[in-house]
Order: sequence, then structure tokens, then C-alpha cells
Amino acid sequence: MRATTRAAGRLGHCLQSTRRVLLLDGLDPVCKERLRERGIETVTSEALPSEGLDAFDGVIVRDATQITESVLSGAGERLKIVGRAGVAVSNVDLDAATKNGVIVMNTPGGDTQTRRRRWRWR
Repeated sequence: MRATTRAAGRLGHCLQSTRRVLLLDGLDPVCKERLRERGIETVTSEALPSEGLDAFDGVIVRDATQITESVLSGAGERLKIVGRAGVAVSNVDLDAATKNGVIVMNTPGGDTQTRRRRWRWR
């Protein structure tokens, strides 16, 4: 299972009230499909929107986007979850997330499957 697929599935199951999710860092289109299957609206972007995250219940990133204290504090009360498609969460300020009541999830092991598939096609 791809890391982005696993992140989408876990996010969809985690919060039933999640209705709108921002997908960043060029996530696999399967992520978008999985969320839509669960009735979650998705918005795809290459960068954080200048107006912030207050229009989203969740955000899924890879490693390129930094979810900092200023990003989280400016997100308002709507943002409930940050999903990290991959193992590490070093690009997410965990203290700020906790302070703002935002759940942070990652997908350990998901990248292993993606790397294995890429290796087979070489």
C-alpha cells in the first residue's frame, strides 16, 4: 500500500467530522480518490495557501511542506488533523499541534511499499 494511500485511509477513518482536506507536496492521486470515496472534499495544491488553513479540517503532506507553529496557530479551530504521508514527522511542529488540539499522524512502513514498487520498475 502506498504511503499516501495509507495516510488517506487513516485520515478518513480517524475523524468522521472531517469534510475538507488539503493535499500538498504532489501526493499520489490515489490519496484523493480514497478520501473522496469517504465523502471528503479534497483540494490539491503545491504550496500552503496564503490565506492559511482555516478553510480545512485536515491537511496531508509529505516532507517538503513545513507545518510550523505559525501555520498551526493561524489555522483556527477548524483544523483537526495533519497527516504525514511517510515515516518522519520532523516537518510538523508537534508541540504547536498539541497546543492547538491538532492530531498528527504518520504512515510508518507505507514508504517501504512505494520504494519496493519503484525498484521493481527500474
